[in-house]
Amino acid sequence: MRQLNTLLSSDKELKTLVAKAEKIAFVQKIWESVAPPPFNQHSHAGSIHDGLITLYTSSGAVSAKLKLLAPQLLKKLQIEGLEVTAIRVEVQVKSQARV
Repeated sequence: MRQLNTLLSSDKELKTLVAKAEKIAFVQKIWESVAPPPFNQHSHAGSIHDGLITLYTSSGAVSAKLKLLAPQLLKKLQIEGLEVTAIRVEVQVKSQARV
């Protein structure tokens, strides 16, 4: 593990990638605490760019409900310290293995 950390911290591009991954993990942790069940289990947070947080879900129904809840969720995310001004919800369909 130590060698991996050394490798990740030695390369500038890898350092940037690790920083982005840590930021998304931080945002996801906040999202899980803010989103009401079952939405916190059926969606996940992506990156924040220019105040816009992107949320991903695999269900159109969950996406529609999150869009309705966006104003309240936005306030909760701001209270938790995230600098967000808008929420975008995207549906990501999971592919299934062929049998």
